[in-house]
Amino acid sequence: MNADKDSILKREFRRAMDKSLPQPSWDEVEARSGGFALRWQGRRKLVPAFAVLVMAITIPALAYAAHEVFFASSPPPFESAIHAFSTVGGAPGRPADERSVVTEPRRVLTLTLANDSTAALWAAPTIDGNYCFATQVVTGDPDSPGQGLDWGQGFDGTTGCGSRDRALDVGYNVTSSSDGSTLELISGGSGLRDADSVEVSYEDGSSTTVSAVQVSSPVDALLFIFEIPDDHIASGSRPVELILRAADNSVLARDKTVLSNMWRGYDESVAAHKATGPDTPGTETPTPGTETTNCGYDPTVPGANPAPGCSATGPESWGVTWMPNSPGYQYRQQDYPGNAHP
Repeated sequence: MNADKDSILKREFRRAMDKSLPQPSWDEVEARSGGFALRWQGRRKLVPAFAVLVMAITIPALAYAAHEVFFASSPPPFESAIHAFSTVGGAPGRPADERSVVTEPRRVLTLTLANDSTAALWAAPTIDGNYCFATQVVTGDPDSPGQGLDWGQGFDGTTGCGSRDRALDVGYNVTSSSDGSTLELISGGSGLRDADSVEVSYEDGSSTTVSAVQVSSPVDALLFIFEIPDDHIASGSRPVELILRAADNSVLARDKTVLSNMWRGYDESVAAHKATGPDTPGTETPTPGTETTNCGYDPTVPGANPAPGCSATGPESWGVTWMPNSPGYQYRQQDYPGNAHP
């Protein structure tokens, strides 16, 4: 029993020291520890035995809180992120122009990628108790003024949404470009209250646990992001199954379908690219009106940013992208406001 407690505490304090996770505000820590900090201030003349009891109760609460990402304390959004989430319209049966996301998104998780890039996961709750998320990828220093995560670079505005009662809602972006850049990201979430971790298993029999965080209220969901390693892109070693586990390591759900669909779409895209042949060097600029298809952004929109792996000249790209929408939200038309820094 003591060994199990020590193991849990060590794991949670390691997570607490992970600087990639947004840190809680003290007000939130007080609230999640049941208000012990407030009562401590009001009773300074405590007997030692009671003080020990308070510490014994509070420390496990703080250790658990360190595993969570406190939504309100997470980094604030830039204008293009606010705009992307504002395009999530009404649920089925509701007016399309009705906003389902009225809370500004927050950056809840960052992940260092293999190519000197950084990925970020943004999330926001919906008015009917579900959640939405989107990814961002920047190259170089993620804290660079004007170029880092806070400035909206690499955010393509594609938003996915998950349902509170679904085990897994998963999106992916597996693409390659003629300039040699690649992007191989899987992201998603779970609305199950007992969800604690996500494991990826590969065709070669290996497996790994991916970066995941439990985002606090009002999101109340487990969210994760994962980069497919370069040595797991070829057939025979690819990721083939996502496994959702509880804190006791029991399996809550398994999903092979989403990755099967991803690889089928990817292989079809690669085959089509090989059949048509690469563009002549210097002619990769998209035909007017097709920028969104080829590059993931519209360069005619003031303040719009190229998507990861896409430059202003629009290199040729191939691959597959997908974001879930299990709640069935409609698209809400909104004018793009530009990409102002918060």
